[in-house]
Amino acid sequence: AYVQEGREGEPELKLAARSTVEVVRDPSLEAKFPLPEEDLVRISDLKEGHREVDLVGRVAAVGEVRVFERPDGSTDKFASFVLLDETGKIKVFLWGEKADLVKNVRRGEVVKLENAQVRMDPSGKPYLRVGSGGRVILSPDSPRASQLPEVDGKLLKLEEVEPGMPWVEVAARVRRKYPEREFKRQDGSVGKVVGMMLEDETGLMRVSFWNGAIERAGSLKVGDVVLLRGAYTREGPSGRPELHVSRSASVEVNPPGVEVGEFKPKRVKVGELEPGMDGVEVVGRVVEVEGTREFVREGKKGKVASLILGDTTGKVRVLLWQEHAERVPRVGEILLLRNAYTPLGSPQLELHLGRMGQLEINPPIEEELPPAEILSRLSQAPETRDIGEIQEPNLQVRVRGTIVQVIKRRPIFDLCPLCGRTLGTVDTSLFCEECGKVVSPEHRAVLNLLLDDGTGVIRAVLFGKVAEELVGMSSARIFEEYRKSPNLIEFYRSLGLEGREVIFSGTTRRDEYLDQLELRVTSVEFPDAREEAERLLERVKALRS
Repeated sequence: AYVQEGREGEPELKLAARSTVEVVRDPSLEAKFPLPEEDLVRISDLKEGHREVDLVGRVAAVGEVRVFERPDGSTDKFASFVLLDETGKIKVFLWGEKADLVKNVRRGEVVKLENAQVRMDPSGKPYLRVGSGGRVILSPDSPRASQLPEVDGKLLKLEEVEPGMPWVEVAARVRRKYPEREFKRQDGSVGKVVGMMLEDETGLMRVSFWNGAIERAGSLKVGDVVLLRGAYTREGPSGRPELHVSRSASVEVNPPGVEVGEFKPKRVKVGELEPGMDGVEVVGRVVEVEGTREFVREGKKGKVASLILGDTTGKVRVLLWQEHAERVPRVGEILLLRNAYTPLGSPQLELHLGRMGQLEINPPIEEELPPAEILSRLSQAPETRDIGEIQEPNLQVRVRGTIVQVIKRRPIFDLCPLCGRTLGTVDTSLFCEECGKVVSPEHRAVLNLLLDDGTGVIRAVLFGKVAEELVGMSSARIFEEYRKSPNLIEFYRSLGLEGREVIFSGTTRRDEYLDQLELRVTSVEFPDAREEAERLLERVKALRS
């Protein structure tokens, strides 16, 4: 390299053809050459279009390291924490080997990020991703640190809460409260728990008050604002975080000066619905009415109406429970469903409206919806694809391949037999929040597999009847076999799934957390050589014509 005077009269370092550049990855040297403070950005300045940024902030909450399997069979991991500065808060995700750094990150600590990537979540809010090219510096020597607010009094929004946070401060409104109940621990002793559903302007979240914290939960009523300090989180059955409050946590009811915004259901298109969604708002036109049926569960009569709702993105079966089934909509009418949910475990995606939901028939809407006869013809047959060709979500595809790996997770989850909602964690799994009472749960099977066809690998998820068809057992039988097995490895080995050739049809979706495509399987076939040969021949003829 050589030095030359530049156009502005300042020295410039230049590289010639014979010059070489060596990247030195020595932390001790990196610390001697910190980035200029003027290059640091503030959280409020982050927006779409930023590529890599450097910033300094204070840690408001820390999650745990989460390990997952990639479609190629390899494992990866990530962790998250919430960072704040004087202008706002933001979620930070650490990927790969960087994820282990959260084990050393403490709440209230100052952290400097270098080369953090700015990403946007599905709602359009920015978050930061730190991978192999980024750096996380703990307790940096930065003048900016003195400008950072302290974490005490800085409350998280519900959307900022992650599984595995050991200390959470959050304010929310009590949306629903459930009666106290007893449960039996593994050691045979009896414990107590009170469950609630909390809300703020960013979302909904379950919370459980355990044992010594129950007395403080007793004074809470629906509509109260509760301020929790020192709560912790776990991952619930749907993969979403749940709050837990023990004796050591602080619970304040309607604290002065604390305001909580109103929760508004998220408006989604039919084609954007996925299993396990809650608190959604959907507008569509009735294209088919399947009828109303009455049932008796646990000695009580109930009623449910079934219909098909459509918009320009697709169609979905809708179940209207109890009072919503009294007036069955007619074909062609427009429905607005608020606070609806999509349960896990149904063979096909379903949208349910329970007692917490609202139904409007023929409301004024801004968007144009085609007539029912046009929407009824929008059904799309799955297209046969090679896995390597699949690059987008929301595709209806049919793939043939070999099961190369079964992801070893609990193969069963519990549903309420009355409303179909996924029940809570194992400790509270007999209590249905939608129905507000203890129920006898229905077991549903769930399987996570990796499918390989030689062109690529994709993760496949099977629920309910679809999983039963693959295994050749009912969910009840799967549950019994799972209970008898000494561990998950032996259980899945007994199923003999790995190495089997199958044909899956379903819808592709993108897992935003793991940033990978997966297939939600809706039907299973077992290959027949003659039928497959005829199908391939028809595809060749279609390509030639």
